[in-house]
Amino acid sequence: MIRIRHFFSLLIITALCSICSAQDIHSVQTVFTKTTNENSRIEHIEGTLYFEIDHGVVIRVTAPVSQWLVSQKNSLLIYYPDDKYAFRLPTQRAMIFSFFQAFMGAMIEDFGLTQFGYSLTNNTIQNDTLITVWSPPQHAESEVGNFTLKYLGDKIVEAELRNANGSVISSSHFSDHMQYKSFYFPCNTETFRYTDTDTVIEHTVFLGPQFNVTIPDSILHFRLPDDVEVQQEKW
Repeated sequence: MIRIRHFFSLLIITALCSICSAQDIHSVQTVFTKTTNENSRIEHIEGTLYFEIDHGVVIRVTAPVSQWLVSQKNSLLIYYPDDKYAFRLPTQRAMIFSFFQAFMGAMIEDFGLTQFGYSLTNNTIQNDTLITVWSPPQHAESEVGNFTLKYLGDKIVEAELRNANGSVISSSHFSDHMQYKSFYFPCNTETFRYTDTDTVIEHTVFLGPQFNVTIPDSILHFRLPDDVEVQQEKW
């Protein structure tokens, strides 16, 4: 069975490329910041993310260290230029990265829940907010509970996932939406993940995202310097 904390991420990974193609969005380039607070330890990173529908995602981190993350078909390449050190992790598919999934999920009607067996069980309007509640497919009921989505007009403003016992295990709040075509992409996302011992808080900001731009060839076809040896690692 799929672990609860990964379930929603896998939905978006599977659907994202086909949705992008259908909506004629081929590439995204954006500066970002991401701050994570876990176990009273704060990690802040800055960089630029590149997405191209036929090549996947490349992230160039500029702070606090120089780092490249290159999502390939069956692996994730991580490279530290200053140390001339690189390693590759095996994956089952090209990774989209969770903080980018939430941004691109704005294109997917109901975040793709119906495509993966979720069914709409409740639909209400409170003031200007549409609230939809979705029940999981039968085969996943022992792992996950209801999923709640909240929309203000055409903008998604909140997503909440519960476990099989009804307790909230993850909630995301979206703001600062940017319109491109008929979609409103949230440029500010704050996600809370609740565990038995801690609450993990992740805050992501996208700065000036650009759509359907030409991604530099040096990014799309990134190659390591000849003098860098790649280490093969396992998760």
